[in-house]
Amino acid sequence: LPADFPSETWTIVHQMHGAADGASPAFDVLVDKGRLFVVRRGGPLTAPIKTAWELEPSVTTGVWHDFVYYARWSADDQGQLKVWHRVPSTSSTWDFAIDSTGPIGYASADGYVAPYPK
Repeated sequence: LPADFPSETWTIVHQMHGAADGASPAFDVLVDKGRLFVVRRGGPLTAPIKTAWELEPSVTTGVWHDFVYYARWSADDQGQLKVWHRVPSTSSTWDFAIDSTGPIGYASADGYVAPYPK
């Protein structure tokens, strides 16, 4: 994130958008009020389940942030999300930040879940 990154405003840094029209992203990395979050959404479009994790209570700016994601896209409890995070200028060690199961993505009419990067 650049040194002048507007960390006090809500900004999505990366997202995998839901395949359903009008749905919130199935997965995103965002900064809100100076804090770094990962958010997972999925399940039925009428009542999606949202889970958020705070990775940094005070986001580090002026440095690169590296992420590795593993997702098993599923609108039911078979979904899985794993996230590793590091700031290379301060550590060469990857932080295994999230290991979670549950809905990630929304099912289409034929049951297929197909998030796409945006």
